[in-house]
Amino acid sequence: MKKSLLFTVIACGISVVLLSCVLMVGLQSEGFGIIPLLSEEKEGPGGNGDKVYSYFWETENFSGIDISWLNGPVTVKTGGTRVEITETSARSLKEEERLRLSSSGGVVKVKWNGSLLPLDVFHRQEKTLTVTIPLETARQLEVLRCENVSGDIVASGFAAEECRFATASGSLDISDISGVNAEFKTVSGRLAFEKIAVEELLQASTTSGFLSAQNFSAASSSFSTVSGQAELSGESDELKVSTISADVEARLEGCPETALLESVSGELVLTLPENEGFLAKHTTVSGKFSSDFPLEDRGDQGERYKAGRAELSFCSTSGQMKLLKSDGGKP
Repeated sequence: MKKSLLFTVIACGISVVLLSCVLMVGLQSEGFGIIPLLSEEKEGPGGNGDKVYSYFWETENFSGIDISWLNGPVTVKTGGTRVEITETSARSLKEEERLRLSSSGGVVKVKWNGSLLPLDVFHRQEKTLTVTIPLETARQLEVLRCENVSGDIVASGFAAEECRFATASGSLDISDISGVNAEFKTVSGRLAFEKIAVEELLQASTTSGFLSAQNFSAASSSFSTVSGQAELSGESDELKVSTISADVEARLEGCPETALLESVSGELVLTLPENEGFLAKHTTVSGKFSSDFPLEDRGDQGERYKAGRAELSFCSTSGQMKLLKSDGGKP
């Protein structure tokens, strides 16, 4: 019994030593392609005194990026032959103040720094983050995720199964993104995106920021705003738009199968081209509904145009509701 216990202790000890050696070798050799190379501190371009720190990642073990930033602008773009992650600061950064990288299932996670509870925001510490991904890799990602507490986010030229961009007080400027699902969210910043194509669900929401969605396509799309004006242009089989006091203008390239536009006091405007027909329903307390399409009153069923295949619903407390025709109202 004692010999068995002694053998177990020795075996465990040898395993710990071997594992430690393996980890040390991994750390010294870029973690078997997982741990990135860290460049020394460099001066930023222009001689303005900025300090630049760069990290590199080989594309062989790269399937996505997941960014959690605290304060400062973030840019995600395409280019180069390997993934480059660069942070820029107005002053030299201590080791614990630098960003932290980790990887899980090929998805590289970028964290603001090594602290469990980053307190830099109270000291107004700001860092700029730039992520550059080779074009071929950028067009076949599994995950493209970026969240920022305070700062703008700019991204263009990616294809990812899962795509999410969110910022609290900054703005979003996103273009040329495709994938399965995509979500964009701001609180007070401007939310603007164009050339977005997703196979399933597209979601965009803001509280008080201006919302602009141009040239989008999705099987299902959902847009939400509280007081920020919204201008939408694209195509979707299922469309949902919700607002409290903001005006919403939605122009679609084709008639959706279903559409729901809701408002408390904001004006709702939906513009459609000539189509095979729809059934329009509208409810309001003091608002008014108008249509460029000649509608047939069907009682409780709503008002029908032609065959009435699609279902369009408008709901408002006091806001105006308009259904316009994109060719100027001609029959």
